[in-house]
Amino acid sequence: MERSSMAALYLRKPGDVQIIQRPIPRPGPEQILVRVECAGVCGSDVHLLHTHQCKATILGHEFAGVVVQVGENVERFQPGQRVCAMPTMGCGHCNHCASGDPKYCPHVQAIGLSMPDNGGFAEYVLVGQHETFLVPDGVDMELAAMVEPLAVGLKQAQLAGCTPGQKMLILGAGPIGLATAVWARALGVGQVLVSDPVASRRALAQSLGATAVVDPGKETLEVHCERHWGGRPDVVIECIGKPGSIDMGTAILKPYGRLVVAGVHMEAEQVSRLLPFTKELQLIYSRMYEKPHYQHTLEMLAQRRIDPRPMVTHRLGLHELPDALHTMSRPNTFGKVMVDPRQVQTTRQGTAASNHH
Repeated sequence: MERSSMAALYLRKPGDVQIIQRPIPRPGPEQILVRVECAGVCGSDVHLLHTHQCKATILGHEFAGVVVQVGENVERFQPGQRVCAMPTMGCGHCNHCASGDPKYCPHVQAIGLSMPDNGGFAEYVLVGQHETFLVPDGVDMELAAMVEPLAVGLKQAQLAGCTPGQKMLILGAGPIGLATAVWARALGVGQVLVSDPVASRRALAQSLGATAVVDPGKETLEVHCERHWGGRPDVVIECIGKPGSIDMGTAILKPYGRLVVAGVHMEAEQVSRLLPFTKELQLIYSRMYEKPHYQHTLEMLAQRRIDPRPMVTHRLGLHELPDALHTMSRPNTFGKVMVDPRQVQTTRQGTAASNHH
């Protein structure tokens, strides 16, 4: 490669993200350098913008692109191939990596979170060969960049124990709630109710497989479920990630029901123990996914058996992303936001890029 630097969205400190020039990383052993062609914005990217728990780094962990260069001992990939990757880099050899769950590898590094200067909101990103997947023919780069959140939704649907005739309530119609709705319908859930206060997101949920939607600001969930189902839900998937949402889920579940906690926030929270105890509820936390979830998602996309494209509401160039992240920190109507890192206006090394066209 003739170039030595790339444009990247860099989190300097809480609240301060800028497009700057950073050195293009070099692949080490069992690593792959990928030219990013599409990346997605996750709610956790927005959370990280304002947390003191994140180190200065390049953000972004949902992405797809083309292999540019491979490091030593990389055997399964070569330049020119289209790929997407899990945003974790494990050792590839421990029990966790061998089982397809590298996030618990003792040596794991998190792309877009804990790795210095390595994230998906950049022109280039380093990935591990053990966590990388070839993108099948017929799956474009935008769909490939959506595999990561879709894999999250697939695991949540799996933990929910999706069965025909099941009544499921999804709290929140952000990208993860929408991805869960896609899989719930694909896996045969009979009734999928999605709750969200934003009308445009409720419409997205219906277009992606929800059988009904509700505005929680206008109608209590208990009343809605009683009127339309004649009872309470069998399972609730909490995708809000705000204090109080776990208690909300346990309050509405029927006895012996199941709550899958998928939302996350950075605040301390008090949770009621008595109510889930008296109902004998199952409480399950869901974090990320494993390799089979990634592979199955790619196969379903290639076979056109799921179509997540309607959840995309905004497509941006990299130079537009800093302003967009600040907008997403406030109440908004965004669905899934996709970013093209090839669309960027850069200036000299170490300085911010323009936020204007």
